[in-house]
This record gives sequence, C-alpha cells and structure tokens, in this order.
Amino acid sequence: MKKFLLLLLLVGITAGQAQVIQLDEARIDARAVKITSNGDEIKYLVTEEYSGQFQKNPIRFMKENFDIHQFIAQLEGENYDNYLVEFRNRKGALKANFDSKGTLVSTAQRFKNVPLPLQVSRQLLSDHSGWSMVKNSYVATGTGDVLDKEHYKITLKNGKSTQNIKIVPDRSALGLVSN
Repeated sequence: MKKFLLLLLLVGITAGQAQVIQLDEARIDARAVKITSNGDEIKYLVTEEYSGQFQKNPIRFMKENFDIHQFIAQLEGENYDNYLVEFRNRKGALKANFDSKGTLVSTAQRFKNVPLPLQVSRQLLSDHSGWSMVKNSYVATGTGDVLDKEHYKITLKNGKSTQNIKIVPDRSALGLVSN
C-alpha cells in the first residue's frame, strides 16, 4: 500500500508539471527539387506528389514539373546543341531530347512491372487462358510529345512452362493519340 501511494504521488507531481507547447504548422514542399552536376551531366530530381504519378503519364509529369526554358536559362553561357533530360523512378525512366531552343524533339520510355491497360489485359486473358503473368515491361518512343511506337513485353508462366510474348496495343482502342 505504501508503494502504491508513493507511485500515485509521483504520477500526480509529474502530471501537474506537464506543459503544452503549440507548434506552428510545418509545410513541406511536395515538389522538392534536387539538382546534382557531374561534368556535362546534370541530374534534376523531382519527387512525385503521389505514388505512380510519374509512371502513369511520364510526358505529362515532365511538362508539369520541369521547365526546359528555365533550365537552359540557368546554364547561361553554355551553348549545347541539345539537352538529354532523364526522369527516373524505381520502376523506370523517361528520356526526353530537347533541341538548343528547348523544343521537345523525341522521347523514350521504359518501365517494368506496370499495371496493364484494360484492352491489353483483355487480350492477354483471351489469348493465354490459364497462364499467369510473372513480369512485364513497357517500352515506348515518340516524336515530340506524341508516342509513335509502344509495346508490352510480358513473361507468362503455366506450371513449369514459361512463355515470353509481345503485345502492341491498338492506340485507337485505347483512345490515346498523345500523352
């Protein structure tokens, strides 16, 4: 009983001395930018606002988060013929080639283990019933911001059998003309 009263007294003293401090709101910029330079190579890191934002539409992400004209202005005095800008996350990358005036000339994308569009999933299910997708990759190239070529490389497994297939999506069925 003596220990209980001593414990109760200690808790009462500690609780009586507790202070409440109200802190100001902390704001963190979701578009934190990190720039590193190594010779002619400059890396410009833009973080995603939500997971999968970059992978969902890489060209739109680049347009919304990167200003090539501002980038060229920061390199004042440097006269490059073109600028190869690479955007990357853990699942893949977008390489964008700009001319000396900042016009987007071409793009190349490569991503691994991406969610398949509904039309591609349906084609896969109808043509390969009983098979399970083990992994996939998405590859696309384009002129300017319009995709010219794209395809999915898919590895399927059925028991001990493995099969690699390539699906070129019908862009008109997907309703996509450009990114």
